[in-house]
Amino acid sequence: ANAMRLAWRAARGQHAAMATACAFAGDGQTLLSCGDDQALKRLDVEELVGEPVAALEGYPTDMAFCPSVSDKQSSDTAAVCCSDGAFCLISCSTGREEKRVQAYTAGAAIALAWNLEGTALATGGEDGVVKVWSRVGMLRSTVATMPHPVYCICWGRNDALLFSSGKLLTIEQKQQKQIQWKAHDSTILAVDWNPVNHLIVSGGEDCKYRVWDAFGRQLFVSAPLEHVTTALAWAPNGATFAVGSFNALKVCDRTGWTVCREDLQDTGSVLKLAWSADGTLVAGACAGGAVAIAEVANQAIEWKHIRVTILDSKQVEVHDCLEDTTDVLPFRDRIVDVSLSYGTLLVQTAACQVHVYSATDLQSPTVVDVPSARSSVLIQSPKHLLAGWAVYSLEGRRVAPVQCFSGINTNVLDRDALALNDMFLAVLENSRDAIRLIDLAKGKPVALIKHKLPIVQLALGEDDLLAFVDSNGDLFVQATGKRTFKLPCTMVESISFNESG
Repeated sequence: ANAMRLAWRAARGQHAAMATACAFAGDGQTLLSCGDDQALKRLDVEELVGEPVAALEGYPTDMAFCPSVSDKQSSDTAAVCCSDGAFCLISCSTGREEKRVQAYTAGAAIALAWNLEGTALATGGEDGVVKVWSRVGMLRSTVATMPHPVYCICWGRNDALLFSSGKLLTIEQKQQKQIQWKAHDSTILAVDWNPVNHLIVSGGEDCKYRVWDAFGRQLFVSAPLEHVTTALAWAPNGATFAVGSFNALKVCDRTGWTVCREDLQDTGSVLKLAWSADGTLVAGACAGGAVAIAEVANQAIEWKHIRVTILDSKQVEVHDCLEDTTDVLPFRDRIVDVSLSYGTLLVQTAACQVHVYSATDLQSPTVVDVPSARSSVLIQSPKHLLAGWAVYSLEGRRVAPVQCFSGINTNVLDRDALALNDMFLAVLENSRDAIRLIDLAKGKPVALIKHKLPIVQLALGEDDLLAFVDSNGDLFVQATGKRTFKLPCTMVESISFNESG
């Protein structure tokens, strides 16, 4: 078996000077980048062909693409902040500057980030002031004034705001006490907070990166890298994060361990990292003016005697150990996710389609059209699949609609917050202390199971048998309408029912 690796390409002439920031547009196909040549450019990630979008007045220091408020209303706006203390909102399709705001008078605007809903924009300045603006650029509040420049800023769940200043990290959240801690031994240059796993990763001039929980407790610290950690970014699903430094890019799992590492020859320091919404691509803006695009190749999953390997973005290899046969399945569109269970192989592509194969017959797949490939989760049961936030039978008939998730922000859901069998779909509410149980036959919720502590993982067995683990590591089992039983085991890390339930 080949080890997982990063397959990367670079658009070397993307900027005539240092590329300072990059961000994916909502379609996941288009990458925006800006640099010290005062240009905002667009790059097609398949063809690696770049074209100018707009000329910028100042020297850009950071940029962020505004998230879409809903699937029906897609966003077209990028925010770019500059060394002259201003930020501007630019339409990416026309290149028109919709608004320019002089955010700071004493020094540069260094960092900016949209909240998860795309309704607020936070900026950090060289003067140490953190401000929050409305979607159209009106000042809402001055959040904090710090003694050192704010090099990085990001949002968490419930509009909690995380920013760095010197060696300190600070979290500001509504109606709660400010959390602040010394995170590194020298200046922090990069930080990211994932809304799905609620974990923070930070890196800086001490050449280390560290993983923290939302209370500032350290979960992992890396050995010192050869060079300064200049960029960090969580994948949307929270399973991995990318680390950028001088001529190097690596991907780590959520516990901090390195999955794969790649030398980026002669690109210089990676100054900003961005993931595509489906989590398949990571892009880096490099100090040499290039923009690098990488994807994780050779990821493998196994079920009984079958091993499935994602060879590259458009090919899957299926190896049957019993028959000693190997088949390669080519796809027209980029592969977003793969699942293998119950004798069925599912392959989800960027064209919002799921290809359903019988593991024993790879010749004639059923193709299921799903509403959205945007960072959705792919889960299967013996006769059903969940994709694009809707449930389908393996023949492609829609069983439970997207409306089952009404009132739930799907951006913060991962595999652990969902469970599926042939009768029910279990979904963790955003408050994390209640489970919504949806009857697939009726297509609507039939029960709400509440718990005192936050729930971290769900699993469904046969019929209506539900198991869950809470933040204390305790395991509970419940059948619909009956009492919840606590099982005599502690410090539970993960749970799964066997395939016969």
